[in-house]
Amino acid sequence: MINFFIKYWKISFLLPITLFGTVFSIKKFILKYNKRQINNLANISNSNVNINQVGRMSNSKIENHISTVMPEFTHRDILGYIENSNWIKKELENKETWICEKNNLVKIESGEHPYTRDFVEPWTKCHPDETSSRYKVKIMHQGTSIDELDFVSVDGGRIFVPITEQKLENGATVYLWDRNKVYFKVARIISDLYRFVSLEDFARFSNIKIIN
Repeated sequence: MINFFIKYWKISFLLPITLFGTVFSIKKFILKYNKRQINNLANISNSNVNINQVGRMSNSKIENHISTVMPEFTHRDILGYIENSNWIKKELENKETWICEKNNLVKIESGEHPYTRDFVEPWTKCHPDETSSRYKVKIMHQGTSIDELDFVSVDGGRIFVPITEQKLENGATVYLWDRNKVYFKVARIISDLYRFVSLEDFARFSNIKIIN
């Protein structure tokens, strides 16, 4: 009987200690994981995050903290990279992809397949091969599409330029590019011009007006 009480006392004494140790280990693991996640996100956003504060945060507070140190990625940010960065061209997943050197999470992707074949406008018909197709070009950030642009493969695929805008002038349709628009700035990076030296050179030959 005495031995039974001794064994019971040992179990009663050791069980809470064991449970406390288990809970402490789990909490320590979760804390370490959250620290690692915060640290990774901080590296991505180039923001300073006080890692030592994580242990005093709930999960909801951690998410709120992340949102404050990782501001929303905007079109202004994209435009800054397009205008002020070098780009590296690669083939990724059968897509022509241009990767921003300043931030490799920012990419420009050209569609693998055209979504409009036999695309015809007057400016596509003045080249030796009149075959043209329309493609989607996507500006990507962290795998998410930020913007989509229409580009056209001209002269049987030798030339790749943005689709034109249209407006009426004196009753006639004018095909034009606006050099201040995102599509024209992207075209400076990704266009294939074949025998032409610039977008302006191609526009003159194809009777495309460039404004601004």
